[in-house]
Amino acid sequence: MLRHVSNRLILLVATLGVICLTVVLHSHFSYWHTYQSGDLLKWHRETLSGTRDAPWQYRILIDYAAALVSDLSGREIRYAYTLFDAASLVTVAAFLTRQYRRCDERDDDSGIVALSYAGLFAFGSLWLPYYYQLPYTLPSCAYVAASLWLYEVRKGSESGLVRAALVCAIFGLSIVQSFNRAEVVVALGVGLALQGGRRRSAASLATGIACAAAAALIQLWLARVMFPHAPYPYKTGLEMFAFNISRPLSLIIFLLFVSPLFALWSARRHMAINMARDLHILVAGTLQVLFCFVAGKIDEVRIFVPFYFPLIPLVAAAFARSADMDETTHNRHMP
Repeated sequence: MLRHVSNRLILLVATLGVICLTVVLHSHFSYWHTYQSGDLLKWHRETLSGTRDAPWQYRILIDYAAALVSDLSGREIRYAYTLFDAASLVTVAAFLTRQYRRCDERDDDSGIVALSYAGLFAFGSLWLPYYYQLPYTLPSCAYVAASLWLYEVRKGSESGLVRAALVCAIFGLSIVQSFNRAEVVVALGVGLALQGGRRRSAASLATGIACAAAAALIQLWLARVMFPHAPYPYKTGLEMFAFNISRPLSLIIFLLFVSPLFALWSARRHMAINMARDLHILVAGTLQVLFCFVAGKIDEVRIFVPFYFPLIPLVAAAFARSADMDETTHNRHMP
């Protein structure tokens, strides 16, 4: 088995591991700092008591899970947050390693894909602490990575029972994530539904619709039944959009971070990007960008991070395709 592992794959895994360790250490010290200042414990207790502002009050999953882990282990909640971040980053790194290994087995990367994976992963990870660190972000990244992983395994399975089990697993993960950041579930669900409609896959269509509808219903239940008095400090969608585009520096920074998404949309024809296979990722990422503008502050670029990491394999493939096209053009003009 080890004989089939390339040196590039080993180097990539080591690089991703170093980046993950760096991010986890930063998360740990960030949580330590906010814990010492009293803010982390204050936010945690407000969420558990139901007195925190929306939309954070609706993201009860991580705080409840952190309270459980803290009670069972006897450690402070900041250690639970760090544990969740570490497990989430490992999940994302494992997903990216699997995607890269498929390229490595076809031997169609010539080192460009490996460099792209490492560079883009480092670029995205550097933006995680920008503005301030929150414990909801990386678990959302793990949800997207795990769901896409299960979705690809389902497509490759020939057993109807296994495919049904994987669909149930995706739906179960979506239910859990709906108690964290539901807009991520809605964006991915719409992407899967459009993918299913395009490929005439009833299972993908139904899965996407079910996930998006469940997330919306759960958030509605949290807002109207569980925490109806949680104040929402933000403005309406149109006012938030006007507020976001009126801040040139923040807008430039945000557009820089989401530039891989725009590059993929613009290059989908010139570089033969497989839209039939990857449409759901591009659509979900685009919806998340819209959510950032109308339901959040673009200063918080980490809002887009859950869909940034799944774009890495697509951008790396585009880089490799572009290099092949340049080499072919160069050889064609050789005397």
